[in-house]
Amino acid sequence: MPDRDTAWKDLHKLTQDKNSRVRRRAADALGHAFQHIPDRDTAWKDLIQLTQDKNSRVR
Repeated sequence: MPDRDTAWKDLHKLTQDKNSRVRRRAADALGHAFQHIPDRDTAWKDLIQLTQDKNSRVR
């Protein structure tokens, strides 16, 4: 599914955004969509990275 892959790539990019609000929303979306993400290994790494974010609201 090309749309699913595109959505995943966009979400992955958002986990690395400079804006902490964007990263916070990306973390929430990752949690909700995890079972549908095609690359769960990378998604898991993104979640781990977000739990270590300098901004406590992202964590």
